[in-house]
Amino acid sequence: GNTGEQQTMLAHRAALAMQRGQLDLAESLFTEASAFFEQQRRFGDLAVCEQARSFLADRRGDATGAHDLMAASLDRFAQLGAAVAAADTMLLGAQQAYDRGDIEEMKRLAQGARDVYQERGILERCAQVDLMLARTLEDNLDRTDHGDHERRSIDTALSLAVPAALALAAA
Repeated sequence: GNTGEQQTMLAHRAALAMQRGQLDLAESLFTEASAFFEQQRRFGDLAVCEQARSFLADRRGDATGAHDLMAASLDRFAQLGAAVAAADTMLLGAQQAYDRGDIEEMKRLAQGARDVYQERGILERCAQVDLMLARTLEDNLDRTDHGDHERRSIDTALSLAVPAALALAAA
């Protein structure tokens, strides 16, 4: 009969639905859990739900909704002092920014996340950020003619990707 725990279980069911690819069900469950968490002022749980809903909105192609939910989640985690969770949200936001073509925002968010991971000594997460940036550079190289700067762009991508891949393999 503990309503709070029922809502937490609802959020867990939503995560499971998301893993199974049942995105509509996941979104419905996360939305219901979010409303409860907000009403009960359980802002950490709410931030987690917003992060998941941001991912789902991005998958649906709702860039504005994804951005707004990601920003809300990031703000809540920051207010709670949950720096690593905020960094995880920044990393999600960085991928979303890249998907919508906002390279400057992607770099800003990715670097912010990396700074937090570096400060906390979470080196495998630093490597994940570096690998994401390297993949972004590689993707950009495939899409764009870099002309005289192509060699430098390739060197930059490799300088990020090789150490990141080695660090992830070691982790």
